[in-house]
Amino acid sequence: MGDSPSAAQIFLEQRPEYTMEGVVSFLRTSALCHDQEASEWARDRRQLHERVQALEQRCEAHRHVEEDLVRRIKMLEFALERERQGRAVLPQPEPSAA
Repeated sequence: MGDSPSAAQIFLEQRPEYTMEGVVSFLRTSALCHDQEASEWARDRRQLHERVQALEQRCEAHRHVEEDLVRRIKMLEFALERERQGRAVLPQPEPSAA
């Protein structure tokens, strides 16, 4: 068994060397990435909320237009019915013999 290194020796030779500065740098970088992701998430959330509000306003406006159009249709149908009733009551003029 003389010259071949054991698995433990190979692991000890290949493991990374951690330093306090390296760990602190890693933590700062991780915190910065997390803060950036949180900012992007908040921005995206705000944009989607604004878009939802705009779409809800458009939907409400379309609903009001629809209600107005239905009211106008009913008014015109009522006027047409009254017109037809009035014409049915009036005597029809007889064609004059020329």
